[in-house]
Amino acid sequence: VEERQFPPPTLEAVIAARNPAQSHLLRAALLQLADQDPLIGVRLDDLGRLSVWLYGRVQQEVIAETLAREYGVEVEFPVVIGEVRVAAGEGEDEIAKRLI
Repeated sequence: VEERQFPPPTLEAVIAARNPAQSHLLRAALLQLADQDPLIGVRLDDLGRLSVWLYGRVQQEVIAETLAREYGVEVEFPVVIGEVRVAAGEGEDEIAKRLI
């Protein structure tokens, strides 16, 4: 069976719980989602905020809906950091080191 390889995501956006008291639940839920789905990248950005690496707006909406439905955490994406820059020759193992 041939395994498809996807290019790395191209966008990074800050994600925050609408209710700050649920921030710890958001982090745990995102880590669980990232373990289940290799297309979801999660990390702490340079300012200590949770961020997700995304392929686009649709994936952002799916993540928000999943977090609300399955974990009871309403989220917002207050900042789109921009494009994820991957150095030439940087493999998935190097990218994974930057994830939470």
